[in-house]
Amino acid sequence: MDLLGRIRSRIDARTASDIAFILFFTYKAWFTVFRLSLTRVSTGLSLLLIYVFVFIAVCLSRRRKQDLAAAVFVVGLCAAVFAVTYAIHPEYGKWFFENPDYGLFASVFYPSDGIFAFLFVCLCESDEDLRRNMRIVAWIMLLFAAYQLIPVIRTGHWNTAARTGLRTNQSTYSLGFGYRTILCVMVFWNEFRTSGKYLYLAMSGLSLVMVLKYGGRGCLLALAVFLLLRYMVHARKQGWKNALIVAAALFVFWLWYSETYIALIQFAAAHAGRLGQSRTVQKLLDGTFFEDNARKRIWALSAGIIRDNWPFGRGAYGDRLIIGQYYSWGYSHDIFLEMMVTFGAAGAVIMALFILGIVRFVTDRKNDGCVDVFLVFVGLACQLLVSDSFWYNTAFWAILAMMYKGLRRGPVRKVGNRYEQSPRPVALEDNQYDF
Repeated sequence: MDLLGRIRSRIDARTASDIAFILFFTYKAWFTVFRLSLTRVSTGLSLLLIYVFVFIAVCLSRRRKQDLAAAVFVVGLCAAVFAVTYAIHPEYGKWFFENPDYGLFASVFYPSDGIFAFLFVCLCESDEDLRRNMRIVAWIMLLFAAYQLIPVIRTGHWNTAARTGLRTNQSTYSLGFGYRTILCVMVFWNEFRTSGKYLYLAMSGLSLVMVLKYGGRGCLLALAVFLLLRYMVHARKQGWKNALIVAAALFVFWLWYSETYIALIQFAAAHAGRLGQSRTVQKLLDGTFFEDNARKRIWALSAGIIRDNWPFGRGAYGDRLIIGQYYSWGYSHDIFLEMMVTFGAAGAVIMALFILGIVRFVTDRKNDGCVDVFLVFVGLACQLLVSDSFWYNTAFWAILAMMYKGLRRGPVRKVGNRYEQSPRPVALEDNQYDF
């Protein structure tokens, strides 16, 4: 028996794909723990661990060869955008190749960066596999959140570090922690709504408390969008419950409009111990929850770049040289602005197609089995409305991958009161592989 035959006798392509997916989406967690406990575990070795399972899956599955080809095309297309930009604007080289935190090989094309999420989402064979993998990811990230909070609870603050590993400042909250943990809130909520198990409800609530106490405000936007979209998608199945949900939404709006919420939050904060001292709660109380933290200035700079370079844009990282003069990260803090800075009028078209793609995905019956996971990624991608860059954001590329998988699905047919997926073509089945 040759090497591939021996590998297949112990692990199949589906299992290898699932392991690769979990390792990729929990990389921050397990690599941090291993690096602290086993100092000889190098970054290269940890990445090799992820991609060896990709190699196994691709070798054992013809369909996954197509997934790899699609991912290579996407990464190659992005590399071409940067290459063309560099040819036109060689002055961008300082940001492309010399910036230790946000350079191309530190934040865009590093094998654990967001753009590679496209590959790992594509590798998942079925909707059930994707949902199970996300559940495992949520459990691991929740344990990692608890691990991170041990020193924070002891010292009372986060030690915020740059990608280079240099400590920059101390803070009472962590943006990265908030978004990693809000994923747990959403995934466990999906599981509770699907299975009805109160364990998942408890874990979702616990994760939310962690976010409120130790995460940033923007995480709550992700959760709000997720819950709203999830309700809208499932509204056709709710029946009379719609009236109760709408009534609850109107009641919350009244609390906010009448400022009654302040008294309620003050009462809750007084009886919530340390949770009442969190940055998020305090900003709600003092009326600065929606404070922009210099974003208006950043957005104004981005708008000026768009206006001065319309209709062709300024290329990839086109905002970095200007915004980077004032803020170290350099990006626009808004995906719509960044797209138009990068591609000009074509960026506006890309965003319109992106939104239409989201609408089409959630309304297409053939995606019913994975729409809840899709909405988790959509919620997480809302970070791009107020922070981060689409080049770095894992959720953005995961959304594109799920749209791509949705386009490849066969049509659905109605059988009784349910919809069934048409079988895949035999040529795409994973049981067929080449030696």
